[in-house]
Order: sequence, then C-alpha cells, then structure tokens
Amino acid sequence: LESAFAGVRYGAMGMRGGPRGDRGPGGPGGPHGGRDQGPRGNPPVGLDSLNVPFVGGGTYQFAASGSASVPAMNLEIQAPAALAQISGVANDDTINVSQDLTITWTADAAVTRMTLVLAPAFHRGRFQGGNQGKKPAMITLDPAAGSYTITSQALQDALGDANGLMLHLDQGTHREVTNTDGTKYIVVLRSSDGVRLRVN
Repeated sequence: LESAFAGVRYGAMGMRGGPRGDRGPGGPGGPHGGRDQGPRGNPPVGLDSLNVPFVGGGTYQFAASGSASVPAMNLEIQAPAALAQISGVANDDTINVSQDLTITWTADAAVTRMTLVLAPAFHRGRFQGGNQGKKPAMITLDPAAGSYTITSQALQDALGDANGLMLHLDQGTHREVTNTDGTKYIVVLRSSDGVRLRVN
C-alpha cells in the first residue's frame, strides 16, 4: 500500500473486523477488537496464509529477499506482553455519563504508542438521526500507566444525541531501522480492542 505520508507499507496481517478474542497484531479492529480482516471477517483472497499469530513478549523476525526497489534485509521487533484489551468496563455495560469513567489495560513499557477513541454510538430501538455529537475524541495515553480516567464532561461531549458510546483502544509497538543507503524502514505491531456502552 503506497501513501504520500509513509511511503510504501507492507503488511503481513489480515484485514479489518473479526470477533473479540481474535485480536491479532495487525491494524485496528472494530468494536470487540479483531485482527484486520476483510468484509464480514473474511481475509482477502491470497492473504489468509499471511496471518501471523500473536506471541506475547516474543520477537518477530521478518526477512526480505530483496528486489530492484527494496534491498535484502532482516528486521525484527519485540511484541508487547499482551494484546490491547479494555478492562474496567465490558461490552454492553450501562454507565452514568454524569460520573467519571476509569478504564484499565495491561501496562507495558514495550508499547510505544496508545490511543483511545471516544465516539457516540446508537443501539437498536433508537432513531439514528440528529446530532451524533462532535467528531470522535482522540486521546493519547501513556501505555505504561495501565489506567486512564475519562471525565464526565468528556463523556457528555462525545455522546450528543446518541444513546451509547464506543471506546476503541489502539496500541502499537514501533521500531525504526535505517538501511546502509540511508532509507528508513519502520516495523510496527498493532492491536486494538473496543466496547460499546449504553448510557442511562
């Protein structure tokens, strides 16, 4: 995948979606986490054999045989101790947005980046029009902290006219490697988890 921001990206994981409990080290999944999988949780044709299982604390090694555009190289990165998982609340819990909400996760110094997304969500039985709140709030977390308290004001700001909220936790481990010709390569392991919450 080529982009103006990050050059060319090579992935060895599935595509978006997937059930809870199958949070691999790929990109972000939807509510309940999930490896990056294709529509309805199915990997794209030809990519199913590339899925790499998660080994907590393990060292992943990737070897590139090289081509006219990419030199031969060996890259490695250490995985965090655990996949991203939100604790403190469970999917479909009911919360009071007039009170602060504290979430927890497994603290890990190996994780280099962690983001919490707070967004409005609608549950069945409620009209899904109207003001759905502001754009999702993106909150940068300290991966080693192990907990974060979302203020009641932040919960109310995100809620809008929705009858629920979605919390999405994304964590990544990054390692930058500079080749002998000066070209930089970034190795990334990412996982995510999400829960939908009702409000009273």
